Amino acid sequence: MLCYGLDWIEVAVEGIDAGNLSRNNDNNASIKMLTFLSCIDILFESVSQLHKVFFNTEDKPFKNDDNIFKEKLFSTSDNKYFKTIRACFAAHQVDLSDYFTGSKQEKRYASWSGGGFGKGDFTVILYSNEIDKPDIFFDIHFSELMEFVIQRYEYLKTIMDEITKKKAKFFDCYRKKLIPQASNPVEQIDILLSETKDRLDNEYYTYELNKLKQLFETQISNNCNLKIVEKYRKLSKNTINEIYNMLQAMEFNELTTLLVHDYGVQGMHRYYYEKLCGYDYWLENSIVKLFSEELEGIVDLSNYFDFNELRVLIDTGLYAKKYPELFAI
Repeated sequence: MLCYGLDWIEVAVEGIDAGNLSRNNDNNASIKMLTFLSCIDILFESVSQLHKVFFNTEDKPFKNDDNIFKEKLFSTSDNKYFKTIRACFAAHQVDLSDYFTGSKQEKRYASWSGGGFGKGDFTVILYSNEIDKPDIFFDIHFSELMEFVIQRYEYLKTIMDEITKKKAKFFDCYRKKLIPQASNPVEQIDILLSETKDRLDNEYYTYELNKLKQLFETQISNNCNLKIVEKYRKLSKNTINEIYNMLQAMEFNELTTLLVHDYGVQGMHRYYYEKLCGYDYWLENSIVKLFSEELEGIVDLSNYFDFNELRVLIDTGLYAKKYPELFAI
């Protein structure tokens, strides 16, 4: 929900520009006003949702303020008056409740909106569904609407301050919570997977931990391959330790010890490597043929049990080929 709210705020802000509005009495001016008010409402509701989440309240910000719209046709808050403006000029023009006279039985219908026939920058005429009831001229002013927008947009600073406070409290709590340590790499990886889910559920660390788990859990069929994979596993323990330290400190930086797996693979090799990562079994024979030639003398791809083992062998072989001094090749 938070991401959607922020996305819609960005969209709405681009559409909120009083300079695009016209005081003409024509269809184009009316449509521009409809879009303008809809964008304000999107921003208003998005900011209100963020406020609701971070302040744990059902109330909207500025709930009781009533100082922006100076010439209200009835007594109410700025928030509710804006919703009435939106209803009359944009959302429910032909199906309006009558907030203006206090008559619960009466309904109102808005004319097309335009400029030049009222006292404000823009106007609609509200007709009653009851005979002989007078029409109401509903005027709005662009400057007041922009003031309404700016007040709510700037409220994002207050929300950001609250997020900063909550983040600091959250981080401090988890820094004090010690992550268990295990001598077995797979056990340690499982612990870290659980911890990273609790500690902001970092997708980057989760992805790398799952790759490390695959590396340490996969059974190696060929003893000659096992020797080089064990060296690769030993090097990869540095990444486990780095992720442990990062999570313990609540620092989510890019890993420096990560044994990156593409190693500059280009062209057709990259295409097949990506298919390997996606477990594309239809291309298995092509993958084996291509990388057997590429990694000849480093790993043997003629004997493996499943795609997991094939990927581990290719990852190991590519790294060993790039850094032979680490493998004594």
